[in-house]
Amino acid sequence: MFKFKGISSTDMQVVIEEEEHFIARASQRYEVTEIEGKDGAIFYELGYAYVERPIYVQCLNINKIDDILAWLNGEGEFEYKGRKTTARFYSQLEPQRNACIRIIDTTFIRDPFWFKIDDDYIEITDNITNEGNIESRPILKLEK
Repeated sequence: MFKFKGISSTDMQVVIEEEEHFIARASQRYEVTEIEGKDGAIFYELGYAYVERPIYVQCLNINKIDDILAWLNGEGEFEYKGRKTTARFYSQLEPQRNACIRIIDTTFIRDPFWFKIDDDYIEITDNITNEGNIESRPILKLEK
């Protein structure tokens, strides 16, 4: 089960084939400079790219097709397994009949990083500790 724009897939009566596509790791962007006479190359890391994956949305209630098409449109907050990120659905959605259900073949695009849904801000006076498994920049909240 996932939520997009605050609405769950259970409420919309949809099932995603291969939900594991949501959790793919983002690729790292880079530039390479090769210099004649130098062994190897110089790599410049440019941060992480967005994640784009094809997904198949199975619509269990064909009476909700219009609502589903409106829901899976544009950008919104996406929640999955206790984490959240920003996701986007920009491709054309065209439901196709498959027995008594409709399947929508679309593309899921999300930001490279996930954040905890219930992430609390902690007051820092000295050092910042990254609790994740990827080197990243901290999110800072400044209070007056």
